[in-house]
Amino acid sequence: MKTVKRLICLVLALVIPFVCVLAEGASSVDAARRKVKTPKVVPVTRVTLDQKYVELRIVDGVKESVKLNAIIFPENATNQKVKWTISDNKIAKISQDGTVTARKKGTCIVTATAKDGSGKKSTCRIKVKKVVTVTPTPKPTATPEPTATPEPTAGPGQVLLGESELYLVPESETITLTVKMAASLVAPKLKYSTDDMTVIKLEVEEKTQNLLVTPVSMGTCTIYAWVEGYENNKATCKVTVGLPTGPMTSDSISKITLKEQIIEVKAGGDPYLLYPTVPTSQKGLALDIALTDYDNLITAQVDATGRFIRITPNKLETKLPEMKAVRMYIWVKGHEDERALLRIYVNP
Repeated sequence: MKTVKRLICLVLALVIPFVCVLAEGASSVDAARRKVKTPKVVPVTRVTLDQKYVELRIVDGVKESVKLNAIIFPENATNQKVKWTISDNKIAKISQDGTVTARKKGTCIVTATAKDGSGKKSTCRIKVKKVVTVTPTPKPTATPEPTATPEPTAGPGQVLLGESELYLVPESETITLTVKMAASLVAPKLKYSTDDMTVIKLEVEEKTQNLLVTPVSMGTCTIYAWVEGYENNKATCKVTVGLPTGPMTSDSISKITLKEQIIEVKAGGDPYLLYPTVPTSQKGLALDIALTDYDNLITAQVDATGRFIRITPNKLETKLPEMKAVRMYIWVKGHEDERALLRIYVNP
């Protein structure tokens, strides 16, 4: 019996220190785990799609596709994934990698929504057109006419633009930039872009596939145009939007002449007095004016003497986001068909 008790005491003497060491180790691991901080979750603040409008075609039953890319802000957002949905899956279908495939003619909206629960989203308008190619009937051979200097023609996959440089004035009218594509291509699709959408608005004319360029604000940018499938053959046109310099003869063919055909005023600033020059044959006759001022930026009045015009910039409730243009037409009463044009640029 004494021998058994001695064995038990010996075993306990060996085991108890080991158990204590294990307990201390477990406590250290738990303490280390408590010190590890939970990673900070960075929410999504904005979702942007690389394209806002896409045209897809169904050519002789062949359905086109395009891949949309979602850009997540900030770049270090914890969850970079988005969920793709479409407003009408009969018009087109969307896969979860952003690929849109045409199904039938119509228009629908694709939406990319952040998966982190922030609710941030971005949309792209999809237009599907159906195209049926028709082989033209050969025309009878006609007597050849005298050879003329040939115009530049586009080679396979090449695009030619009517201008390599454009100079535009802010708030002026939309201009047409002609586009030529290779005649050998069957139903070619024009692709286009600009490196600065704040300077111009760029659209395509569906019937002619010419580009419509509308100046938005002062600056420079480049237009790129190419045939789908020939991304390496891009045509370019440099666009400058700014205030014109020198005389504007096309606007000054009138019985009234202006020392300045362009002026700048500040919104809510001091009045500007304009003294048009009237031909000697019209001395003694009063002036008349008309404005194209859709935003009510200025007030213009002909002085009681009829010899000068007071231009007063209006005080605006909200600050202008950018420079705006107003046109003023000036003529001698009774001679409305012989007007002079003054461009007034209102600065914020």
